[in-house]
Amino acid sequence: MNIELAKRYDELKTERQPYIQRAETCAQMTIPSLFPPEGSNNENFHIPNQGLGSRAVKNLANKLLLSLLPPNTPFFQLSIDENEVAIGTEGQTNESLIKIEQHVTQSLEIELYRPVLGNAVKQLLVAGNYLIYAGGDTAKGYRLNKYVVQRDGYGQVSEILIKEVIKEQDIPESIREEVLQKKGNNHSAEDTYDQYTYVYRDDKQYIVYQEISEIEIPNTRESYQLNACPFLALRMVPQDDEDYGRSYVEEHIGDLTSLERLSKCITDGSEAAARILYLIAPNSTITPKQLEKAENGAILRGKAEDLSTHQLEKYADFRVAREEINEIKRDLSAAFLMNTSVTRNAERVTAEEIRFLAAELEQTLGGVYTSLAMEFQLPLVRFKLSRLNSEFTDYGDITSLKPKIITGVQSLGRLQDIEKIRALAELLTPFGPDVVSQYMHIDEFIARTAAALYLETEGLIVSPEERQQQLAEQQLAQLGQQVAPDMLKETMNLAKGT
Repeated sequence: MNIELAKRYDELKTERQPYIQRAETCAQMTIPSLFPPEGSNNENFHIPNQGLGSRAVKNLANKLLLSLLPPNTPFFQLSIDENEVAIGTEGQTNESLIKIEQHVTQSLEIELYRPVLGNAVKQLLVAGNYLIYAGGDTAKGYRLNKYVVQRDGYGQVSEILIKEVIKEQDIPESIREEVLQKKGNNHSAEDTYDQYTYVYRDDKQYIVYQEISEIEIPNTRESYQLNACPFLALRMVPQDDEDYGRSYVEEHIGDLTSLERLSKCITDGSEAAARILYLIAPNSTITPKQLEKAENGAILRGKAEDLSTHQLEKYADFRVAREEINEIKRDLSAAFLMNTSVTRNAERVTAEEIRFLAAELEQTLGGVYTSLAMEFQLPLVRFKLSRLNSEFTDYGDITSLKPKIITGVQSLGRLQDIEKIRALAELLTPFGPDVVSQYMHIDEFIARTAAALYLETEGLIVSPEERQQQLAEQQLAQLGQQVAPDMLKETMNLAKGT
């Protein structure tokens, strides 16, 4: 498939423009440096009149990052696909699957995915879109104004085109002379060149190649399975029939805009109110020069009504604006899961209240977790398995393993199950252990708790068979303790009789 990449990029960027404009607007209300206006050269950023937008984005970004990529903990669980078992996988055990999971997790840390994903989450919250390349020695990210994307009717990526501006020394040696000849004799070392990376779907695979000045760079053409492509075009809030996603900030841009305007009004009004202006009556014996030179505690000849200070008399108006600002802040804090939104303003707040409100707020991000799991976590794990396949030859074809995401929505549901189990146990505690054991199946209680924790119980929890054996041994030991004295007594009586 040979097309003019520069022309194709210009065709697709027209559709991208409205999303860039919205990203710039959202950045101005939160963190302007995340998405500066086009052509600003990272200078002359807009300075917001409030800091809540920035704190809200950073707070929610940190929580999402911990959920998507928990530190030193796999965010997925591998299992064997019984319908597509490759040769050699029959002997795989839980230990080998855990070893593969840990190896993938360690490789993500080594390849610096955490800082890239941290920036990606902020970009998704503000701009709604971000592109991650996972195929290099380290991860790399692209802001929305660096790439274009096209999707099919099912939301699957059909094309990705990345545009990077490079200098002469960055042109690969294999095509540098040809590129410079095409540039002509007027080129200089300071000239820049457009490098395009094209990703397109062809039948059952993705094809990738790069070119500069319509010259393909050798050894850059590669192919990947549809579910294991290293180019991950992420969206925060997917929309039907749209190639790009919407941002989380965009959904609350009304409150942020109102907060920005009211904060500016309060700031400007406070500056005006802080000015000290003296008013002197026209017929006063006090002159402006006397007032200016008078020291603290000086005595001047005049009447009290001859001198006054100017006041805005706007306290009531400022109070209305301040109350509206506080209301907006409460709404935004709740939407962005800030800690202040969890606890109510009261002298005593129960722990159960905090847990309930926190769970209720986190449920609002269920759709976000689902989207990022499908477009980031699952493709990333499958790509990593394809790259590590050659390192785990003893386990067979590990690309046939089925990854299951155990964070996000699954984690929220699991936490709710644990809270319900804990609440039931606390409610039954006053009845005492004898009543609890009489009306509750402890085996089922342990099994459900372990399932909610995704905890492997084999070798950890005593099985029913083992417990029966333990009971039998205890009964035998007790019987032995009872029989032994009787036998000893009988033996002694026999001895006396003899």
